[in-house]
Amino acid sequence: MISQIELGAGLIGLSPLPRNLEELEIVGAWRADLAVSLTQDDEFHRLAPDGLIQVLGADRLVFPIADYGVPTDRQTQAWPDIAACITACLERGERVLIHCKGGCGRTGMIVLRLMVEAGEDPDKALHRLRRSRPCAIETQAQLRWAQGCPV
Repeated sequence: MISQIELGAGLIGLSPLPRNLEELEIVGAWRADLAVSLTQDDEFHRLAPDGLIQVLGADRLVFPIADYGVPTDRQTQAWPDIAACITACLERGERVLIHCKGGCGRTGMIVLRLMVEAGEDPDKALHRLRRSRPCAIETQAQLRWAQGCPV
């Protein structure tokens, strides 16, 4: 359920939104230092099991992106602050869990963007990401945003 990729001194977990008690336990056992939720509020509250917010812990960033979408212009302007927070955790050797509904498109897009911003070649980073999470990034717009290109 959780794919992992090393970035800097830390570890990123790519995950779908847990939907049942078993998946909730897996997420809890992974012990993230920071959780990044990419689901929109209605999606999160409609699909997430009770107790998920407690399992994700107090250190939770919410960066809601529409399913199959990319960050809005306003979110893209806020991205440097979000990225700095995630990167700081990774530089400390911490574990960052990033999730969307399926753990593929939005999650993969954000992880690839972090990899590229950390200095990885975009094509090599995508290949490395998809070795860990084959479904990572679902649309051309997501790929372009992740690579820092205009969408």
